Amino acid sequence: MTRLKAELANLRGPARVAPLTRLAQALAQQYWRTGPGLPAARPDLDEAIAALEECLEHLRAGDSVRGQVAARLGWLLGARYGTHTQDERDRVAGLAALAEALRPPHLSQVHREMCQVQQGQLWLGRATKLLQAPDMAMQLVGGGVAPEVRADVDRAAACFRQLLAGGPSSADLARGVESLLALAEILQTMVSGTGGAGIDVQAMMGLMTKVQRLQDRFPQPPGPGRRGSDTFFSFSDMKSLMEIAPIDRPVAVVVDTEPAPVPVPVPAKPASPPPADGDRLRRALHEKLGGGEPIWARAAELLRPDAPGLGVDVVDELVALATMVADGQATAADRFVLAVTLALRDRLDGDGDRADAVAGAESLLAALRELPAGHPAGPAMLLSLGAFLDEERPFGGPLEVVAGEFADRADAAIAAGIADAADLAALHALRCLCRAAEAVAEFRRAAVPPDYPWRNVLKAAAQAAG
Repeated sequence: MTRLKAELANLRGPARVAPLTRLAQALAQQYWRTGPGLPAARPDLDEAIAALEECLEHLRAGDSVRGQVAARLGWLLGARYGTHTQDERDRVAGLAALAEALRPPHLSQVHREMCQVQQGQLWLGRATKLLQAPDMAMQLVGGGVAPEVRADVDRAAACFRQLLAGGPSSADLARGVESLLALAEILQTMVSGTGGAGIDVQAMMGLMTKVQRLQDRFPQPPGPGRRGSDTFFSFSDMKSLMEIAPIDRPVAVVVDTEPAPVPVPVPAKPASPPPADGDRLRRALHEKLGGGEPIWARAAELLRPDAPGLGVDVVDELVALATMVADGQATAADRFVLAVTLALRDRLDGDGDRADAVAGAESLLAALRELPAGHPAGPAMLLSLGAFLDEERPFGGPLEVVAGEFADRADAAIAAGIADAADLAALHALRCLCRAAEAVAEFRRAAVPPDYPWRNVLKAAAQAAG
C-alpha cells in the first residue's frame, strides 16, 4: 500500500483510477483480515471507500469500468452501514452505488447476485433499526410506521424473489437468499400495522408461524453474544476493479449486540460456501479462450492486431472470469491473461479513456514480477506491452504508469538473452521507449523559471512530447 500511495502522489486525473482501485482492494482485504465491525478495522474501510468514491469522479457515465467500481463501493458502504455506523447517508449512498452497478450489463452473474443481495439488505436497514426503537410496539400495532419504511421492505422482498426466480449460481447462495426473503416477509407483516382497527389475529398467527419456521431453520444461542448480522451480507474480497474491489462469494458477518428487546428472529450465521475452485475457473477461462496450451500462449495470440475480433459479450465474460481467477491464488499466467482480456475490452471501448488499458498494463507488470527467471513466457509477456501503447500519446497513457519498472525488466531479459534475434530487437525498442517515457515524464514535471529566456522553447518541447 505504501508503494501505491507513493505512485498516486505523482498522478492527476483519470490516471489515478487504476492505482486507486488497487489501493481500495488492498485496504478492503486488510479490513476483512482485521475483522468486520471491529473499531481497529474501520480506518481501512473508510480509506477504501474514499478511494472508490474518487475513482467514480474520474470515470465518465457509461464507462464499462464504472459498474465494477460502483459495485465495490456499494458493498463497502453496506459493510460500513451494517457493521459500524447505521448512518442513513451510508445506506442511501450504498443503494445509489449498487443501482448504478446493476444498470449496465458489465457484471458477471456472480457479481450481479452479490449486488442484489446487498441491495436487498440495505433496503431492510430502516425496518431493522425500527425494531430497536423504544416505542416499537405502538408503532407496529398502531400503523405508525412511515410509508417509506414499508416501501423499503417491499422492495427488499421483491429483490430477493427476483434473485431466486433467476436461478442463483450456487445452492449456498439460494439458501441464504431464501432466509433473507423469509425475514423480509416477516418484516412486511410487522410493519403493515392495523391502522387503529385492532389486532388482526389471523395476521399475527401467520407472523408467528413464519417466525417459528425461521427460528427452526436458524436456531439462536440464548442470551447476549455474537449474532449473525441482520443488515449486512458481506463478500470476501473484491480483489478492483475496476476496483473496486471485486468480492464474489457470500460469507457471514457477525457483530456484537445486546439482547433484542423483543424476540424478533435474526438468521444465525449461514454456512459459508467453499472458496471458489481456482482450477475449475481456469479451465472455464481456457475453454472460453479457445483452448491451446499453454494458456499464456493462447492469450498472447488473441492480443495480436491480426487476431479475429471477439464480441463485446464474449470479452466481458472473459474479463469477469479472468478477474475471478486473478483474485485467488494467482500465478503469473493468470495475471497475464487478465491483462490480455482487459486490453481486448479496451479495444471495444468507444470512450477512449483507456482505463482498461491502464489496468491491463498494471496486471501485465504484476505478471512479470511473479514470473520465474528464464520462464518461456517471458518474451511473449514482455513484447505484449506494445498492445497497451497509445498512438496519440506514445510517451503517456498506459505506458506512463509502468515505464520505469518495465524498462528494468526488459534490460534484465536482454542481458539474459532469453529471446531470439528478432524478439530481442523489438524488446530493445520497447526498452528505449520506456526509458524515453521516463525522461519525458520527468521533463514535464521539471519547473522552469518564468524569467528563463528560452522558456517557451521548453514549453513547446513538453507539449510535443505529449
